Amino acid sequence: MRLYNTMSRSVEEFVPRNGKDVGLYACGFTVYDFTHLGHLRKYTMDDVLIRTLRHANFNVKFVQNVTDVGHLSSDADTGEDKLEKGAKKYHKTVWKIAREFEEYFFTSMDKMGNLRPDVSCRATEHIPQQLEMVKTLEKKGYAYVIPGDGVYFDTSKVDDYGKLARLDIENLQEGARIGAVEGKRNATDFA
Repeated sequence: MRLYNTMSRSVEEFVPRNGKDVGLYACGFTVYDFTHLGHLRKYTMDDVLIRTLRHANFNVKFVQNVTDVGHLSSDADTGEDKLEKGAKKYHKTVWKIAREFEEYFFTSMDKMGNLRPDVSCRATEHIPQQLEMVKTLEKKGYAYVIPGDGVYFDTSKVDDYGKLARLDIENLQEGARIGAVEGKRNATDFA
């Protein structure tokens, strides 16, 4: 099987790290409102890839998250949590909104004929692990705290940060898209 490699910008033979075993993670839906056509397109493309890999005799373990907390309403990681906005919009609790739209999402995927993930994990069920990961990154010097704001990943600690996206880091204009954050060490650091 040949796939497009974003890093090399070329079509290459697909060679898994572990024989025929392939781990495939696809970012899941944020469950604050109804699934729409754009979602259906994205998840159908994931489904085509998984089915193609399986047809080529790869053993695919398909993992997908459900974002049921912590997705802020702006690209700047600011604003209200989308689940809280959905709860207000539909006059229900955040938990009720999350479960109802998660069910609607999977029903929509079923109607499209898309495969269900082998593992589906809710963000709220992994908060302790996420906190431990952040603490570990801080201890190792890969993250830092901006008081009153949050924890940021220090991209200068990764020698080839931006390589996949081919970022021109030296010519980035901090704050051009979402505004500069006081206390950030590098323009590319993220919350």
